[in-house]
Amino acid sequence: MIRLALLCLCASQAHAQSFTAPSGLSVEVAEVVLEDATGFARFRFVAAALGAQGATAADTQFDFQWICETFAVPALAAQGWTAEQIIVSISDRPLAFGTSDPEVTQYFAGFTTDGAACTEELF
Repeated sequence: MIRLALLCLCASQAHAQSFTAPSGLSVEVAEVVLEDATGFARFRFVAAALGAQGATAADTQFDFQWICETFAVPALAAQGWTAEQIIVSISDRPLAFGTSDPEVTQYFAGFTTDGAACTEELF
């Protein structure tokens, strides 16, 4: 498993450590985890306004595909890495990869890609 900062992966967004998603949600890059064994590329983000007091899953439903196509696909292409699946997650606070916390709100979506467009895959 390889952990990378999005800064290192995405040349076109090299200075983008935070951005505003289509829903208006302010999103910050947390990390990117590339799993060689599974072919998964996990793009992890933090948005403090997510969850019970803020944006809901319905509010952010279009953000995930936009993030996949705007950040994940170009970042992977820039590194010459092909993912079997791209997983985009957004949580309301940092959470160590592979752990859970009932106090943390986290939404995620999985995608396949043709190299440009992302198609959501249900888990």
